[in-house]
Amino acid sequence: MPGFISLLALPVILLIIHPEDPVRHNSIRMVLPTDEKPDGENIKYSRYGVLEAAAGKHITTVEFWYDPAYVEIDEFSYHAKLDFVRREIERMNFTHDTLSVLKIELGDGITYGDFVRILNCLLIYRVKRYALVDNSFYIFANPMPPNPADFEPLDPVDQVPVLVDGDYDGPTAWDKFYWKLEEQLRIAAYIIKYNYLLLSGFLLLIFLPSIERAILKRRSLRRL
Repeated sequence: MPGFISLLALPVILLIIHPEDPVRHNSIRMVLPTDEKPDGENIKYSRYGVLEAAAGKHITTVEFWYDPAYVEIDEFSYHAKLDFVRREIERMNFTHDTLSVLKIELGDGITYGDFVRILNCLLIYRVKRYALVDNSFYIFANPMPPNPADFEPLDPVDQVPVLVDGDYDGPTAWDKFYWKLEEQLRIAAYIIKYNYLLLSGFLLLIFLPSIERAILKRRSLRRL
């Protein structure tokens, strides 16, 4: 009976007590420019090439330096700068302003987490041109993509026809029920798999009556 009660109570317990969503750790790969000067024959990703690409353009500089011995961090100014950097990345991405460069001076006035947030913003807007030189982080806007009208149309021979079955009415009610049931079973299996305490308690409640009956039966046999 206790095992049957625990079996009925398991869905309710799973709705109340469930494991937290797993934290997915992602990595951001950055290639630092070399300090070697290009020899003119081999093209290298160097700091000289980055500075040359930024030369002659309108550079917008945002600095995150401060002197901890004399000046405290102004929280309002700090978050305003971060918001300005985000909006400037949006502007450069949407307008494709290749004549401007966003230069961020990284110092003691910015945390590593906020720098990662800036990198994440670049990944969200798919900015592909940025470089870290010394303590300066340069962000270049992506060039204007080509006009689709400039591409030549595909040859009709190269186009793959799409065949559509006119008699297909879509998934049936049984198919939809099976998909929902499969999804719910997958979620329940995940919850049970990663909630060891709940699983151990459930198994204990199932096997405890059997263990208790076995102990009582052994005691009765000894008395006989």
